[in-house]
Amino acid sequence: MARVTDQHPILNSITKTVVLHDVDSRIPNLALLKLGTFYRQQGWRVVLSRARDRAKQAVTIDADLHLGSVVFRTPSSARAVEKLRALYGDRIEFGGSGVDLAKRLPPEVEACFPDYGLYDHTLYALGFLTRGRTKRCPFCVVPEKEGRLQRQAASFDDFVRF
Repeated sequence: MARVTDQHPILNSITKTVVLHDVDSRIPNLALLKLGTFYRQQGWRVVLSRARDRAKQAVTIDADLHLGSVVFRTPSSARAVEKLRALYGDRIEFGGSGVDLAKRLPPEVEACFPDYGLYDHTLYALGFLTRGRTKRCPFCVVPEKEGRLQRQAASFDDFVRF
């Protein structure tokens, strides 16, 4: 198993690194976009690790903090979580609907503008104008996670900049 470390003196001068693990998203993960902004504002180096990239090579990434986001509760997502736990042990923390419906981003992270640069994403913005759901489809976790439909969770300006 290879280990990735920073040999460049400028990168080594940055004291802390956080790796954001996108476990199962096909589109940019909003929670990770906000975490990226939050940690950059704190002066951390932020690295994104995506499932499709991890599948190409088995590499562990040296970092001060590992955070994983799991959107779906599926067998493949569970296997990916177990692989990451095997690599990082208790140094990785997971959140998202796929692992814990009650866990939330802290308010100071939720308030951050998404760091679209993490995914090199410029096609469209991501965010929630409202939270919750009026319907209760048997396959959907939104009513359990978010509750009943709320009037407004954010304004358009909270996730789009002109």
